[in-house]
Amino acid sequence: RRRMQGARVRVVVVSDGGNSHRSALISERELAAIRRDESLAAADLLGIGRGAVQFLGFDSAQLRAQPQAVVSAITDQIRQFGPSEILTTSIVEWSDEHRIVADLVRLATEESGFTGVLREFPVWHWDNGPSSAKPWASPLRHVADLIRFRRLAAASRPGVSVPVAELRSLKEAAFACYRSQTTSLTGEETWRPFPDRWLEKFLDHEIFFTVRDASGASAAE
Repeated sequence: RRRMQGARVRVVVVSDGGNSHRSALISERELAAIRRDESLAAADLLGIGRGAVQFLGFDSAQLRAQPQAVVSAITDQIRQFGPSEILTTSIVEWSDEHRIVADLVRLATEESGFTGVLREFPVWHWDNGPSSAKPWASPLRHVADLIRFRRLAAASRPGVSVPVAELRSLKEAAFACYRSQTTSLTGEETWRPFPDRWLEKFLDHEIFFTVRDASGASAAE
């Protein structure tokens, strides 16, 4: 939508996704290359263009072991591009990688002196709740996280709902580019794609939570 409005857009892919699935047929390096090609194909389809996609190339282990290197790389991207708005993954998710990237983006905005709008988009939040607990964690852990999130939500700014129904066909086509995530790519039992109709919840509206608004004020932690 931003690109269609004439705005400059840069997509920064922080993690290479090489260990998103376990396979005896495809190595992590091969999967990372597949994920890269999928991202480029989707960018072309969305009219963003391949030149607007930047790959930082960190694997999941490096996200955990080298946080300052990741922050520095994101900081460089912010300083080079000079965005007025940054959209990133959510810190309130069970996906470790999503939470880590969200946290490191926050640090990078501080390090870079970024003064624009910072928003986060939940993904697994809508299926498994606003919880850092894995879906298979104990019910008590989920209840504790929900109570904590309720307190955070009460002190935070409302989410921003962006209507996207007119882009439905385009979004479905772009999502289909990610065959490593939408299909059982290798046919192995361990290769689990997204659940059927998983994209449906994102086809009418996209929800973003504001971390920092244009005035520079931050949401409560």
